[in-house]
Amino acid sequence: CNNPEAPPLPPDSPKPADDSSVPPLPSELENIPPVDAGSSKKNDNDMVADTVDQLQEEPSNLKPNMTPQKSQQSLGRKRTTQTDPADSKQPASGVMPPKIYEQVFNSNNTILKNRYLFDDDFEHYIANLVRTRSGQEKEYMDLVHPSKCPEILLNIKLISRYIIEVLTRKKNNEDLPKWGQHLTSLFQNNIPGCLWFLERMSDDPLTLRMLLLECHVPMTRRVVCKLLTSCFTILAPYERPVYNDTIELPTDSKSPSGQKNVRMIHKSVILRIIHHMQMFLQDDHVSRCWRNLEQFFRLLHNFAKLGKDERDFLTRTATIWRLVDFHMGNDSPYAQQRRWDMGDEYSEPQFRDMWGLLSLLSRICKTGSKTVPPTQVDQPREIHQDVRALMLDAKFLQKMMGNTQNVRATIDLVKHWIWENELSNQWFHQIFQKCVNDTNYDAVEPLYALLDEILNLKDSMQRERVAMYLNSRDGLIDKAFRYRFQYPLFTYGCIKKLMELARDSSTAAGQYLQDNKVQLRWVCRWLETHIEHSAQNQGEYDSPAKDVNAIERQRSKVHTLQEWQTWLCMEEDDEILYARQEEPVINTFDDDEDDEKLDHFPTNDMNDINPEDIQ
Repeated sequence: CNNPEAPPLPPDSPKPADDSSVPPLPSELENIPPVDAGSSKKNDNDMVADTVDQLQEEPSNLKPNMTPQKSQQSLGRKRTTQTDPADSKQPASGVMPPKIYEQVFNSNNTILKNRYLFDDDFEHYIANLVRTRSGQEKEYMDLVHPSKCPEILLNIKLISRYIIEVLTRKKNNEDLPKWGQHLTSLFQNNIPGCLWFLERMSDDPLTLRMLLLECHVPMTRRVVCKLLTSCFTILAPYERPVYNDTIELPTDSKSPSGQKNVRMIHKSVILRIIHHMQMFLQDDHVSRCWRNLEQFFRLLHNFAKLGKDERDFLTRTATIWRLVDFHMGNDSPYAQQRRWDMGDEYSEPQFRDMWGLLSLLSRICKTGSKTVPPTQVDQPREIHQDVRALMLDAKFLQKMMGNTQNVRATIDLVKHWIWENELSNQWFHQIFQKCVNDTNYDAVEPLYALLDEILNLKDSMQRERVAMYLNSRDGLIDKAFRYRFQYPLFTYGCIKKLMELARDSSTAAGQYLQDNKVQLRWVCRWLETHIEHSAQNQGEYDSPAKDVNAIERQRSKVHTLQEWQTWLCMEEDDEILYARQEEPVINTFDDDEDDEKLDHFPTNDMNDINPEDIQ
């Protein structure tokens, strides 16, 4: 063991046991076969004696370059001595190389540290430490302004690192909202703390992406979103003067001339984070995490609601184009390769705040109307023609009108673009009718809510718009009459909506229906036939619950019939309307809900209007 030619051990390696205190064991002890406990009951001394006898009888088992004395090892570490000086540079058999030893040691040390960091005792220690500092804060705040209090800044740094680096990765983090709420209260009194937190997040976009998108725990994403929103709200008034300024940062790469390249970044730390989020949209990171989109778009929406300067920045950086291109996915004309499909048969992405953000930004744009729309936000702003064409794309508008997560956003966007604009009115009318055709009869409530707002929009084109949506080709009255036999449940839904509009004769829609009663005289006869047929099929249900629901539906139909009879004054002369169109073949009524999707309605040619012409 003291051979000077032997290679040295790593500096932190454990020392071998003393040879004088521990008797050496032969290395060939590993080759001895195990002793059968059932056939032999020798004690330890007999086993050692047999081993010595075996070594004396079989000296050929030793390696050729070793003697029995040199093949001995200690219990601490197996070591051998090489006789050839040329091989002295190679590590001895059984000795771990220093580099591997250091890596294993550091890995084990990291595991132990993480074990202590995620322990509940460490959380109690941090809480007690913060509580102690909080008592010192009150003494400092009596002497200096809270924004200059060093104790608050130290608390912000400590709690921020503990939340981001430990609690967000902890398995049982039920106390995370409490920590986040406490940190938010500290932000209110310390602007340097907000600036430090945002700079830390902007310098590490990978952590930002993991916390806002890749984290599968909704509570963690909500806490991070609230912290960032709080910092945005506090710092925005101070950073708005530098929203248009940039700074240069040197990079590691060099230009062909030998000079270091520089990259431009926003001087505002808020805009740096928003820029990172825009890059996530462009790099397809967002669509891959489609189950976790709620807080990502909520943060962008909260930023846009801060003020005009924030919305101008988003419009100037083509955020409308980014959002529409992202949502269209593979249907986007700018999709150069296959994109990630969002949603499945069990769940769909949360786009509520994305629709709200898109509606808010679109109401900044100029629409070409004669007067400023009542939904206009900020000063009207011209947008690029490509952005306008993509936003008014038929496929995208169909998806937006069909969304049920934020109907209010759809209503505001449509009202903004059809105000005092004839081409826009025709374009959105065609898309609306196409959406009604493609939507199941029991899922048209969002479209009917949009219809109410469109019909009540008071501009110079209101009367023409009401006639267009109610009784034009593919209007609501014409659609209900043409398909009263093929799709009775859809027709019944249209009749109920028409009755709802006809109740208030003071509105433009109610007055129009009052003036065109002759086109609705067929409704009472059809309702009587429909109610009679439904009563015949009522006994076919196999459960009492379905039978009760059928009775309730029958009562609703009877009540609707009574309303129509009162409104039409019991006039059932429908020969005028029947003369307008040949009676279709009466098919058997089918109350099966799966057969009520209207897939083959004739629609107006949507190619007659170009979205780029809507100016």
